Amino acid sequence: MLLLALILAGGPLSSQETYRSHSSYDDCIIPCYISLAGSAGPSAEYNFLFQVLLSRIQWSCRCRLQFVDRDEFGKAQLGAGSSTRRSILAVSSDALIRDDEVQYLRDAPNGQDTVFLHLGDETFLHTDESLYKGAVLTMRNYYHKNMSESSLEYLRSKQLQSAMPNVMWLPLGTAKLVPLPPAALPEVFQQRTLLWSWAGSVGGRHERDDMLKALKESSRYEELLALGRLVVAPSFAGADCGGEGSLSKWEYSALLHNTKFMPLPSGVSPEQYRVWESIEAGCIPIVLAERVRHDGILYPLYYLGFKYMELDNWEKLPSLLWQLHDGVTAHLHQYESMSEHNSRLWLHVKNRIADEIADVACS
Repeated sequence: MLLLALILAGGPLSSQETYRSHSSYDDCIIPCYISLAGSAGPSAEYNFLFQVLLSRIQWSCRCRLQFVDRDEFGKAQLGAGSSTRRSILAVSSDALIRDDEVQYLRDAPNGQDTVFLHLGDETFLHTDESLYKGAVLTMRNYYHKNMSESSLEYLRSKQLQSAMPNVMWLPLGTAKLVPLPPAALPEVFQQRTLLWSWAGSVGGRHERDDMLKALKESSRYEELLALGRLVVAPSFAGADCGGEGSLSKWEYSALLHNTKFMPLPSGVSPEQYRVWESIEAGCIPIVLAERVRHDGILYPLYYLGFKYMELDNWEKLPSLLWQLHDGVTAHLHQYESMSEHNSRLWLHVKNRIADEIADVACS
C-alpha cells in the first residue's frame, strides 16, 4: 500500500482534497494523512513537500494522491478496485510526536514497506533511530551527531550503497519564496544591486543579536546600510501576518533575488529556510565556520559541495562585507560561478530526493 501520513502542525485535511499533477492515472491511489498541530492550517512550508519531495510519485507510479483522515490511516485498501504499493508515512513535528504515531513506527516489523519522511524536529526531540526501524526508507530534516556521511551520500551518487543507512538526511527546503516575473529577476549576478541583505526577527537568538551588534557598532555602519538592506521585524521574513515592518512574501522574494551575499546567523537552528531560500534565489551564503564542520548542522553544505563564505564569528561580518565590496568587481566571475554552481547543485539535490522517494515508493 502506498500510504502517506503527514503529522505537521492542526487538524486533518478533508479526504475529498486531492493533489493532482497528471490528467490520467492507472488504477492506483495514494492515501495521504495530514495532521496539523496548530489551527492555522497548511502554509507555504508544505509547498516544498508537495511540489518537490513528492513531485515524481505521480509520474513514476501513475497514482493519484488522496488525503484521508486518521480513521482511514493504515487501511490496506480504500475502496474496491484500488491497487496500492508501498506505504509512505510523513511526520512533521516541532513538538513531541503523538504516542500512537511513535507506537506505530516502533511496532512496525522490520522490512515493512514504509517510506518514512520525518520533517521538522529542529530541537531534536526525536533522534532515537529505533523510531525508524520499521521503514524501508527514512529521511529526516536537520543533520545531527547521530547521523553520518552515509546519510548524505545518496545525494552525491545516483546509486545507493548496498547497505542503505538507517536515516538519510533531507534539507529543510524553502517556504517563503514566491515566483517572480522574469522581468523582475536579474539576468546576471552583476545586476544585483544589493551587496548584502538580511530580513527577519531576532527574538533573543544570540547569533542574530551578535550580527546586529557587530553591524551597528561598526564605524561605517551607515555606509554598510547604503550597500545593502537590513530589515528587523517582529516576525520571520516573508510572513503574511508578521506585523508592522515585516516583509511580505513578494517583498522578501524580490529582496533575495536582488542580493549578492546573505548572512545566515542561526535562529532556533543553524539550518533554517533562509539557507535554502538564499541558494534558490542565487545569493551566496555567509556562514560560521563551526556550522559546516563535520559535527555541524550545516555540514551537508560542505559535504555536498555548495559554495559559501565563512566567518569565525559575526563580529567579523562588517570587515568581510567591506572585503567583498572592494573585491566584487575584480572577483565578479568567481562570485558568478559560485552562484551558478549553487543553483545547479540545489536543483540536482531536489531532483535526486524526489527521484529516490518515487523510486522506493513505486518499486
